[in-house]
Amino acid sequence: MHLYLDDVHKTCNKRFADLLGYRSPHEWASIDEPFPMVFVAERSRRPLVTAYRNAVERFVGTTLDVTWRTKSGRTVDTSVMLVSITYEGHVLALHYISQK
Repeated sequence: MHLYLDDVHKTCNKRFADLLGYRSPHEWASIDEPFPMVFVAERSRRPLVTAYRNAVERFVGTTLDVTWRTKSGRTVDTSVMLVSITYEGHVLALHYISQK
């Protein structure tokens, strides 16, 4: 799973970091380039960004297929359940990820 506010404020668990080929959640979170461009395969960018916007702007949860890009450049197919949560007045997107 990972929790996302913006490109700088994000975190993930060890399992997601491992899935994408990072040594630790800290290494994954330290990447401060645009999230979709680094971590999401091109064909999944628009659907994931749309689901994110629906979650944080309209509080609508979504389940969708997402292909992620690993650190080495290969891809990983997953199913993602994306829901919104609030913390200290901020709306964040919580992603539950299952590898296919």
